[in-house]
Amino acid sequence: MKHNQDMLEKHAADWGNKVRIVGISINDNQKDAVVKQVNERNWKLVDHFFLGGWNSEHNAMKNYHICEMPWFVLVDTQG
Repeated sequence: MKHNQDMLEKHAADWGNKVRIVGISINDNQKDAVVKQVNERNWKLVDHFFLGGWNSEHNAMKNYHICEMPWFVLVDTQG
């Protein structure tokens, strides 16, 4: 996440609102843990989503069959 935050800061003038980086919490069981980490490390430019812990029905690792981390997806303006 630090690298993502750094990239967004470095390229802010060139990228403007054309690039978004989204972090999805997959291991944290409590939303408060995610919020605390984001705030402590000042990762404010990265969009963060909490989908629940491993046993949650919304767990991204299970739902999208992600086998390893990090996992990246590039989506353009056409989806």
